[in-house]
Order: sequence, then C-alpha cells, then structure tokens
Amino acid sequence: MGKDKERSIAWKMFVVQGKTQKEIAITLRLQEKTVGQWVNKHGWKAERNARQNSLAERSENIKKVISNITEQRLKLEEDRKAAIVDGNKELEYELDKQAVVIADEISKWNKALLSLDKDNRITLDTYLEIMDDVFKALGHFDNALYLKTLDFQEQHIQTMSLKLG
Repeated sequence: MGKDKERSIAWKMFVVQGKTQKEIAITLRLQEKTVGQWVNKHGWKAERNARQNSLAERSENIKKVISNITEQRLKLEEDRKAAIVDGNKELEYELDKQAVVIADEISKWNKALLSLDKDNRITLDTYLEIMDDVFKALGHFDNALYLKTLDFQEQHIQTMSLKLG
C-alpha cells in the first residue's frame, strides 16, 4: 500500500473514528512515529477536536442530558403517586420539592440548547462567502469539474438561501 493511501486511511481512523496513534500504527503496520508525524504535520488533532465539539455534537449532548433528567422526573412522579396512595404526606412533600428542582434544571438545559442553536447559527451571507471560496478553489483545482458542478452550485445555493434566509 502506498504512503498516500496509508495516510488517507490513517486520517480517517484518527479524525473520524477516534482511534489512537498506536491503534492506527498496529492496524496499518506502520511505525507509531510515522503516524505521529502525520498527526502533527497535517493538524489532525485540531480537526478531530473540532469535529467532536461541533454544534451538532454539543446540541446532541444537551438533548441527551435533558432526556435523562426527564426520565428522572417521570420516575419521581411515579414515586409521588405511590406516596399519595400510601398516605405518606412527608414523602409526597419531599418528592414535590425534588420535582421543582428537576423542572428548573430541565428549563435551564432547554434554555442552553436554544441559546447554543441561536448563537452558533451561520448567517446566509457568511455561508455564501464560504461557498464562493470553495467553488472558486474548485475552479482553480479542476476547471472541468467546476463547470460540471454549476447546476449543483445553483441548486445548492437556492436550497441554503431558503434554509438560512
């Protein structure tokens, strides 16, 4: 296998799959030093961190937290109903206090989620500027390919204008 192919596979394993340099070296039968040099030279750590901390990832993590807290709240409600049936006013009161704390926590996480989505939403003008740069770079790299993508570019920009505009 050629070095370019190995480096490409190593990139995918490191950046996308989250494998360690040692795991990659063993799998691809390379020196760990070689993989380490690629990681440093090509900025793979920064790319992996950016992917792992993307808006979608952070948003998904908050949604998981909200889901877990909601499950706790539902369990608490079951316990509260049982306390009512048993006539245990003290336990019922304690569970009511816990329910208020959980409701407040859910509210705060929901607010964080809304704020995250609002603060990190890309504007249409920024998106168009980036895509212009990408398409211009594609034209310099491979003009024939650039010309083949003109219809796609137009459709994509229209779609994103509707989505972000």
